[in-house]
Amino acid sequence: MSTAIALYWNESALHYVVVQDQHVDAAASVDLESGLSPVALGQRMAEALAPYSPGRAKVVVALGRGALEWQHLLLPPCTADELPDVVRLQADRELRPADEDLGFDFLPLVGDEKTPQEVLTVALEESELAKIRKVCRAANLTLERIVPLAAGWPALLQQAAPDAQLGTQIFVAPQAKDATLWATRAGHVVLLRQFQLASNGDPVAYAGAISGELRRTLLTLSQHEENGNPVISLVSNQRDHHLELAKTLDEQLEAPVQLRDVTAQHPNLSPETLPTASTLPLVGLAIDESQANKPLVDLLHPRKRPQKKIDVRTYALAVVAGTLLIGSLGWSSYSKLSAPLKKAAKDQAELTLLEESLDDLKADEERAASIRDWQGETPNVLRHLQQVSKSIRPNPLEDEEFVSEQDVVLEKLVFDKRHLTLEALARDNKAVQPLESRLRESAYRPQRGKSEPSEKNKAYPWHFRSTIEITTVSDSFDASESSTPTEISTTDSPTTVPSASDSSASDPSASDPSTSKASEDKKTAEPQS
Repeated sequence: MSTAIALYWNESALHYVVVQDQHVDAAASVDLESGLSPVALGQRMAEALAPYSPGRAKVVVALGRGALEWQHLLLPPCTADELPDVVRLQADRELRPADEDLGFDFLPLVGDEKTPQEVLTVALEESELAKIRKVCRAANLTLERIVPLAAGWPALLQQAAPDAQLGTQIFVAPQAKDATLWATRAGHVVLLRQFQLASNGDPVAYAGAISGELRRTLLTLSQHEENGNPVISLVSNQRDHHLELAKTLDEQLEAPVQLRDVTAQHPNLSPETLPTASTLPLVGLAIDESQANKPLVDLLHPRKRPQKKIDVRTYALAVVAGTLLIGSLGWSSYSKLSAPLKKAAKDQAELTLLEESLDDLKADEERAASIRDWQGETPNVLRHLQQVSKSIRPNPLEDEEFVSEQDVVLEKLVFDKRHLTLEALARDNKAVQPLESRLRESAYRPQRGKSEPSEKNKAYPWHFRSTIEITTVSDSFDASESSTPTEISTTDSPTTVPSASDSSASDPSASDPSTSKASEDKKTAEPQS
């Protein structure tokens, strides 16, 4: 006899559904004291489930929207086999999965190898995953799956009316403080989300929130659907309570709205074990687990690229053919080598004498090849820094041609292979364009990035970022270069990269005391470089 248990808890209550042999055996809620530790919560859970022998049951833990991180991603076209890798690559940039194989999964919505893919990703923090496992260990339960609570509603409706989800339909399941909304097309879920509802008891605000989300959903589906508005179903087990709400929504929306009592249609529910509104989605999750159906999202068993099937017969034939080929080659080699054994022995003796020299020569060749490859791929950092510094400040501060309004103070410089990224401060936005023009005259291709006002330096209140693509490759080896990114930054004050004209060795004013003093007076008005 197979037993499945679906659990959901919050600060005030524990909700559970027990399914045995695909029939609901119990659906109840237990009040909880606030501030329970994971161990204490597990003990209370064990007491509530004791009559149902939970030790051998498959346990599904459902989580509310607040415990998860949801995100809708738009991805390029790809096949279904490639989609898990594409989603994982994008999620590593925008989300932080708890583990490589745990705490993260996604739901494919629309798209294929010819059209853009849309997916809904769900992530769970590592601390929350550890807490759930600790609670289940304290309750002596075997944790099988962790799923979003919202995934129970589509499963429940699929079990109650498997043939009623043809075409495009919208379903909404309202509860006291929140509601779950999903849409299906030919039985496949193409939209799933939860949203908060007004908790002040105002029926007008309650209906208005649901109506607004339904309008938003209709607008989203209209971009992919050309056959008119879909049918909207209000899913509930409280017909009298939600009948007036269904009429209000039908009047406010362009699409027809119907009330659907899912408990009356479900074949696995009996009058003795009718679930409450809080346990309805748990019924769908528990029955799916008892029927060995995979949920829409499973944070313990995420979607992965399917493994290629191994044809045992083909591999066996390949092994036999390889063995025969090796045997044939071995026999042929032995036949050819058996005659000139003396010559082979002499050659072997000479080869032994040359092995040491050959090893040294091979190592030198490898080092030389590495140096040549490195020289061909790595730009000359010092040469490019010198050219960029001339573009940033072409004239010294004491030069009469120096234009202070176009002065730029370098704050950070990052050199990474073919790209050089600089962050700088300017007096205003007009000083950025002359700098880019000077860089282009030096055969660079700058691309301006983020540009905004800054309060770091009152004299230079404009901050901007520019990325330079370097196309010139070094033709000489410089021991100071490295294949790792080179970063030049400051800690206390912005720093500019000095140009060749700024050095004291080439500045004639360095030997003239009067000129040097005038230069120092002028530099006091500028930020320290």
